[in-house]
Amino acid sequence: MNFETLKSIILFILIMLSLFLTVALWNYQPSHDRVEDDLGVNTDVGGLEQKMTDVVQPSNIVFHNIGGDYGFKDPKDEALFYQKMQNWTLYNFQPVESGFPEGQVMSEVVFPTGLPISTLSSIFTVSEEEQEIGLPAGNFKHMLFVLDESTESITEVRFISRDGENVVRAQIQATDAFADLISHHRSLENKQELIKYENKNTRIFIPKNEVTMTDHYISVDPVKVEPLTNALFDDVSRVKKSKRSDDTTSFSDYDSEMRIAEDGNSMKLEKALFGKGAILDDYELITESLAMVNNHKGWTDKYHLFDVTDYQVSYRMIYDGIPVLSPSRLSEITVQYRQEELYRYKRPLIDIVDVYADEEREIVLESGERVIDVLENTTSINQNTIQDISIGYRFIPSNPGKQNVFYTLMPAWYVKHNGKWENINEKLDAVQLSKGADQDAMGSN
Repeated sequence: MNFETLKSIILFILIMLSLFLTVALWNYQPSHDRVEDDLGVNTDVGGLEQKMTDVVQPSNIVFHNIGGDYGFKDPKDEALFYQKMQNWTLYNFQPVESGFPEGQVMSEVVFPTGLPISTLSSIFTVSEEEQEIGLPAGNFKHMLFVLDESTESITEVRFISRDGENVVRAQIQATDAFADLISHHRSLENKQELIKYENKNTRIFIPKNEVTMTDHYISVDPVKVEPLTNALFDDVSRVKKSKRSDDTTSFSDYDSEMRIAEDGNSMKLEKALFGKGAILDDYELITESLAMVNNHKGWTDKYHLFDVTDYQVSYRMIYDGIPVLSPSRLSEITVQYRQEELYRYKRPLIDIVDVYADEEREIVLESGERVIDVLENTTSINQNTIQDISIGYRFIPSNPGKQNVFYTLMPAWYVKHNGKWENINEKLDAVQLSKGADQDAMGSN
């Protein structure tokens, strides 16, 4: 065999080996459990996309009269009136001295959390000139319309921060605005009297008298995990699925892990961050988190923006106009960022599908007067840490400790302090029992 023939044989062998390795690489299947890579990737978890006007909604509208404070009885009436307000044009924004106006007829819109002034362009009608100039810096939680009955006009609109230290004033251009507002001040037909709770950090208005509500017996469907995996991981072919010692299910790649709770009803995604970037401001946090959840149509029930703090945005489930406040893993979507990158994402994996009206019962909640009295006299909650007081629902599983399809939404009084919502119905019951025992002891003497 001559040298040229030998070279040709070696070249042929190398070519065939290269072809073999290429085919083997194309057909290689990892030995461990990986998530299937679907060429027609589905990232739709079965919910909706939402705009900022859908998720940024007030927690309360208060009509301040000289003789008292009032609010809507029915959350649906409140939502319809707020929707009308959003069509009124705002202009001539300017910072003014701090503080809440007192002793005037005013309509107040209260939001669950502080909002950047820049959000006004997205949730209200702002004049084109004002948008070109740019809105002032600052944030607000309260929006007050100051009314002058003698001139039948709205003298100003004030945007006030939670503590009252940051105030921006604006004017309003709407021919029907005064008439719409004053009619609600004068007609109390669908209103309830409110009572104010105030500390150095916030002021809150809650129903003064007992509140009659109903509980709701519901069923839920699971939110599919596969579309979430497709949406949240860059390359689903690299995602490894495993069962952990705590019975949670883990989906992970080189820099991210998504854990599904043992009962399958909630999830948490965490990402390892390598790069650096600009820190997002509150407005960017809201827009980025909204877009991220929209990306997989993750609004499986109605959710409202409830908190923006520490680079984290929280959205609460809303049922029949009332927030669902516990437990958080079944009722809250939270999105957290580090610099410009998504760091943590937590959410429920349940979707309310049916309500059984024939199972509903009437529930009478304690009066707001009594709630405030108990809070002012309890030693377990520091008054200065109270951020909010609200009626909310809690999920009660039909089969505690196991995977559930049926729940009861039970109304209760809640207090937000140190950033957490606490059900205080037990505190109210304990005080009631204590007073009853004291009265019995006095009677026996």
